[in-house]
Amino acid sequence: IGIGLWLAAFQNSRLDRWILFFSSLGMSIPILLYILLGQYVLAFQWGWFPIAGYDPSWPEQLNDLILPGFIFFLLHLSYDVRFYR
Repeated sequence: IGIGLWLAAFQNSRLDRWILFFSSLGMSIPILLYILLGQYVLAFQWGWFPIAGYDPSWPEQLNDLILPGFIFFLLHLSYDVRFYR
């Protein structure tokens, strides 16, 4: 909400146009591509997150939820910025 309101206050500035460009680009990417790129880059290449498996113990269970949460956040950030602006 804060990014969208800040952009509304400074409409037609250079930063406003860049952020609107990237948010429009983010809205046009399908969620499946976000998931595949997130798993390939963040989990497979960099090894930050587990790719497969599930650990039912509490602290390790959070690692299984961070990557889907991050992908969901990126997807909806572009929608929210456009909406609140």
